[in-house]
This record gives sequence, structure tokens and C-alpha cells, in this order.
Amino acid sequence: MRVSADDVICGQLEQVVARARAYNADPGRLLTIARITVLGSHLDPAGCHGGGLDLAVSAIRRESDRDLYVRKVLAYARASGRRFGAFHELIYWPDQELRMVLKNRSPAISITDQDTSRLAGRLELVYAVSEDPDAIAPAPDVKSRRLAAARSPVSPI
Repeated sequence: MRVSADDVICGQLEQVVARARAYNADPGRLLTIARITVLGSHLDPAGCHGGGLDLAVSAIRRESDRDLYVRKVLAYARASGRRFGAFHELIYWPDQELRMVLKNRSPAISITDQDTSRLAGRLELVYAVSEDPDAIAPAPDVKSRRLAAARSPVSPI
């Protein structure tokens, strides 16, 4: 039996949501995935449409104290065993790691940091932390934010 591109994309969406749930249940993570929105027609009742899976992901820091968060990020990045070529790569490691976990090395999954309220077309929320009973709650006074670009020199806080 041959597997179609539509089946692969639909299956990838289910896997992304499962990875988001697992990520949010992990007490060792520094971020919580607040929302995942699918862009395009991937959730059409008639079936997924091949070509790739475009997602908008927003994340929330689990720590509300900015200085403590930065200290935790530095320790977390150093404990990862990765080498960082620049300081901002170290600071953005939790964001980059989150993207890597959700993508799971799939070139067919694209994650944007754009504000989806400004985009035209079909948008559908497929994951919200508020509906995940196993998720570790973020600090109540920390606002949701878009994922930072991997090489952005702007502070993630």
C-alpha cells in the first residue's frame, strides 16, 4: 500500500501535537508551548493537502523573574553539551531546542514566529496549553511570546 503525501502531512500534525504535549509535561524545560496554530488548509475535513506543514508557535517562559530566567538559560544551555558560536545562540537555546523538538528533523515542517492574526487565509488552533491537563503551567505573570529567531541578537526576555 502506497502512502500519500496527504497522509504524511496529516500524520506529522498529530505527531507535532504529541511532541508539544510531551515537551510541556517535562519539568526540565524552561519554556511552555502556549499555542500551535496551523496555517493553510491542512485541517480541511476533506483531508490534508500536501506540500508541507506550516505552523505558528508561541511559547511562555516558566520563570517570571527575568534575572533568574537568564541564569537558568545559561546553565541549561551549558548542560546541553552543545557548542555555541556566539552568546546570543546560548541565550536562545531554549527557543531553538523547542523548534527542533517540534520539527523532529522534518524538512516538511515550517515554524514561523509571525503574528498569525495578521495573516490572511485559513488558520486553526490545534494546541493550547490551557487545554492540556498534563502541561506544567507557566508563571502566571509571564506573557506569551513568539519564538525568537535562532540568530536574532535581540534579548529573548
